[in-house]
Amino acid sequence: MPQLEFKIESWLAPNDGDDLARATLASLSIQAGATTEVLTQVDDTIARTTRDHINVAVAPIAVWLLTNWWRLRWETDTRASSHTWKQSHSMAAIGGGFAWPALDFVSDGEYMQLRLSHDSIRDVCAIRYMRDALIEIPVLDFELAVDSFVRQVDERIASIAPLNRLIADLRAELEEERANPSLSGQCKWQALAGIDPGDAPATWLESVASFASEAGTFAMEEVIAVAQPERELSDARDAMDAIMRSPLTIDLEWAKRHEVAALETELPWERGCRLAHCVRAEMSLGDLPISDEWLSDRLNVSLPLTSSGKQLYTGGFVNGRGLAETSVSVGSSRRVSQRFALARLIGYVQSHAAEHHLLPVTTGKTALQKVQRAFAQEFFCPFSALDSFTEENGLDDDGISDAAEYFGVSPLLVATTLVNNKKLPRHRLQAVLG
Repeated sequence: MPQLEFKIESWLAPNDGDDLARATLASLSIQAGATTEVLTQVDDTIARTTRDHINVAVAPIAVWLLTNWWRLRWETDTRASSHTWKQSHSMAAIGGGFAWPALDFVSDGEYMQLRLSHDSIRDVCAIRYMRDALIEIPVLDFELAVDSFVRQVDERIASIAPLNRLIADLRAELEEERANPSLSGQCKWQALAGIDPGDAPATWLESVASFASEAGTFAMEEVIAVAQPERELSDARDAMDAIMRSPLTIDLEWAKRHEVAALETELPWERGCRLAHCVRAEMSLGDLPISDEWLSDRLNVSLPLTSSGKQLYTGGFVNGRGLAETSVSVGSSRRVSQRFALARLIGYVQSHAAEHHLLPVTTGKTALQKVQRAFAQEFFCPFSALDSFTEENGLDDDGISDAAEYFGVSPLLVATTLVNNKKLPRHRLQAVLG
């Protein structure tokens, strides 16, 4: 069963508003997740009831979903602080005279995260959304849910207000974009960059296509997810040039895997952890810490490395000599940061076929970056080993510092691992951050 549904419980009698609002007034519930959590549970003061649906015109939701489909499907929350991101990703921005839930849709390319915050007070419509939620669903389930919902709304309008073609035309336009591989690719690129499809100038699209021919399409898409569109990829090219010109090379051939597919229902971070366990087992590392010497011998490089300085991203570049001599740059002079960046590159070639020239290490929040970060974290600091260490040495600040030194990672990585595994409360992260 799909893990998302915009469920129209019943159509209601026409009310005030334009013809679309009158035609599509309905009782709507939004349900998500493997356990079918209801996200539209409200406390209604006027009706003196708590219910699992909202009474709204559903046409504005359909228009919002169709208009923002590409950005919802592909754009990460790297730019979540911007006004345009909120307009495209939060249902609270729909408007139209109804009170909508503060429900955000955040994609990493493989999974969609639904984030809902409850209302602390009732709004002017005298209703209060009661639920908090953080749910991961496959992006294909998002596609199925939107397609099913807008079809129902379109059919309702065709029977009640047949002269209104707004949603029918938006559906037809989106279907054409999705069916045309060339057009679909351009829409995806613009969405990744935080641009509404159709708004990017031709020069930007040409620059992206040129960059893809040099870097590889997959790598290019990772980069434009963090690039500023107004720079027309000049920062992205500068960063790639810095990697290509770097005198440092590492051997990643030994880390290449041929079976890279995710397991069914496996989240990106879970895949990263699984691959880290595989490598540690293949290398007979057990729960031992990974020393600089071991890492240097495997990668055929001497630590610490010379930093290339601040760039849009760092990473590796596979030239004509293959993975065994991958040019590499790191942005930090700190030893633990360099180790983590190198481990992210190992995670890259573990999780993806080495057919791309550029192997970017970015600050983006794509599925690839989640795999990389989870791989590096579990590769250096397996939770089972960390749990044993902290059982013996404690979970106070000294214990976290001792663990960081033992595993060769930052105190923040140790604290994050413990928080994610519910061994520490989340507020302890702030103490580590200082």
